[in-house]
Amino acid sequence: MDLPNINQIYDCYDDGKIRESRRYQVKVKDIIPFDKAPEDILEEWDSISKYPGSLFASATDYFIIADSYEQENIVTTEVFARTVDGGWFGLGDYWNCGLLIIK
Repeated sequence: MDLPNINQIYDCYDDGKIRESRRYQVKVKDIIPFDKAPEDILEEWDSISKYPGSLFASATDYFIIADSYEQENIVTTEVFARTVDGGWFGLGDYWNCGLLIIK
């Protein structure tokens, strides 16, 4: 699947539920190749990707770093990794776990 463009804004859907009420936006800040990812991102991805029935692929080529506008006045950083179907999903537990739509 395609990579997003840095500094572009994309739609994201909270918990992967594609409904208008779940839509928020992210602005891509960086795209990091797997072999250059910082240890904290690798540890989080390694932990989450091993959950039984995980939607994450067993390998990811990149991590996408984006500013998330999910919470109205609070900008947070969201990290996306590849899903089993080649898409992108955020590594967060409660906030910042959305399906990134790249068109």
